[in-house]
Amino acid sequence: MIGYLLFYAGLLISLIIGLLYFRDLGDIPQLVIKTKRVNVDLFIRNEYQFLAIGGGAWLVSAIVHLGFGVGPSWLFWIATIWTGALVAFVWVYVHKGLRNQKELIHYS
Repeated sequence: MIGYLLFYAGLLISLIIGLLYFRDLGDIPQLVIKTKRVNVDLFIRNEYQFLAIGGGAWLVSAIVHLGFGVGPSWLFWIATIWTGALVAFVWVYVHKGLRNQKELIHYS
C-alpha cells in the first residue's frame, strides 16, 4: 500500500515539475500559453531546487518500481521518458542555447 503511494506520488510530482519547468522556461510553450512573469522568475531563481525535488521524487518511484516491483512498467517508462524529454529539452535550450546571454542578465 505504501509502495503504491510512493510510486504514484513520485511519478506525479516529477511529471508536474517537468511540465511546469517546460511551461515556464520553454519558448515553444510560451508561444501558445501565456505564462506569468512571476512564475518564470520563480523557476529561473530556483531552477536547481525544483529539478532536485523532481529528480528525488522520480528516484523514489524508480526505487519502489525497480526494486520492489510496484506499479505498472508501461506507466513508469512513459512517465520517465516524457518527464526526461521535457526537462532535457528546456535545460539544453536554456543552458546551451542561451549561454551567450546568460552573463548579461541583471536581476532587480
